Amino acid sequence: MKSNTIKRIATLTFLTMFLFGLLVPLSQSFAAQEVLKLSADPASIKPGETTKITATLTGVTDSRILNENLVVIFSSTSSGKYTVSNSSVCDLDNVTKGEQSCSVVFTISTGGQFHINAILGFKKDYNNYLQKKLTDKSALFLDGITGDLGSIDVNVAVPVQPLKCDPPQKLNADKTACVTDTDTTYTPLAPLPGLGLDEKGQPTDRPIDTKQKCAFGNYLNIIIKLVLGIAGVLAMVMIVMGGIEYMTSDLISSKEAGKEQITHAVLGLLLALGAYLILNTINPQLLSACLDKLPQATITIMDETETVATAQTQDDSVTSGSVTGGCKEGIIATPTTNGGTFYLCKTISSKVQAMVNTAWQKGYKLTGGAFRSKQRQETLRSNNCGGSSNIYNVNAKCNPLTAIPGTSRHENGLAIDFKCDGVLIQNNTNACFIWLKANAGSYGLQNLKQEQWHWSIDGR
Repeated sequence: MKSNTIKRIATLTFLTMFLFGLLVPLSQSFAAQEVLKLSADPASIKPGETTKITATLTGVTDSRILNENLVVIFSSTSSGKYTVSNSSVCDLDNVTKGEQSCSVVFTISTGGQFHINAILGFKKDYNNYLQKKLTDKSALFLDGITGDLGSIDVNVAVPVQPLKCDPPQKLNADKTACVTDTDTTYTPLAPLPGLGLDEKGQPTDRPIDTKQKCAFGNYLNIIIKLVLGIAGVLAMVMIVMGGIEYMTSDLISSKEAGKEQITHAVLGLLLALGAYLILNTINPQLLSACLDKLPQATITIMDETETVATAQTQDDSVTSGSVTGGCKEGIIATPTTNGGTFYLCKTISSKVQAMVNTAWQKGYKLTGGAFRSKQRQETLRSNNCGGSSNIYNVNAKCNPLTAIPGTSRHENGLAIDFKCDGVLIQNNTNACFIWLKANAGSYGLQNLKQEQWHWSIDGR
């Protein structure tokens, strides 16, 4: 009997709660469903710039605030400095079930992440609070609507302090790092008076312009004439000294020594002037030194053919940063995550590094060698071209084709011979070759058709 009574009570209680839930909306029974969302425009600014913070109220169902006049109060818990245009409060008048919004403008002076909060209250209570009629700020809010109803973070860029470099270092072109000045151009600390040229190339009293065309050559040309002038002055000094010795001594030997000194001074002066006159008569250009017109040396990369036996399966030793004829930027160590270290020209180093790392991530285990030393190239040339006498003979017949030392792509760090899973790639069906064929071009490498292992900047 008692058991049945307990069951009836439990059943009635459950039914009562179920009916109460159907008849009374949950939003009016327990908590309001109002949502106050904040947005910033822009969301990222620099110190001293402004951002517009907009508060949007949606989903209003609480009958206590419908058709009421509300205020949104903005504040910040961040330690940075800021100001708010006009007021930190905006109005939401005559609240409806639809969407309504208001905004304020913040000016933030401190870099870093800036946190902004917004809370909702009744306008009448807020006015009483401002007039000291209401001392408890929490009384502004209804139950279920108190607290931080909205918040947002504004990113304020942190000012970058300008770099200061200790001499002899200086800022690079992007002003992002200190670098050692490698400019070896000589610039006089003070102008050299009397050595300048006018618009027609004639000497003037103006200082020499080190930025004019063929400046160093013009300087040397003037020095030639200056040396002739100094030779004339020295000759006159020697003639005077010889004359004094001849006149002030009664000894025949001293007089002969004086005459000999005068003779030597005159002959030396005539020799200097004669050399200048002869060269100027033959061709005046012989006395015009213009180093700007020196012919430019051009390195031609020669074709060559490798065999499996001569393939560059590992890098020869080289000092990182070494400059070659075909790689003025220098040969540098190029470490990869799993494929070992290649020694490559700086112009292709980063691309090859990225390609090998990507290949390993995809499951293609690429290794191999790139740099070949001059000594090894000389050995290959001697073996393939008829002996050591033909190493630098451009007309030598080589089998297989072998580049003259200094012109091989391997010597200039511009080619790599790849291995797949530790074995040299030797056919078109090799999984690594298929991957390289599809992807190496995007990294600046091409394949030499008859050598599946050989990849270079131009496929040669």
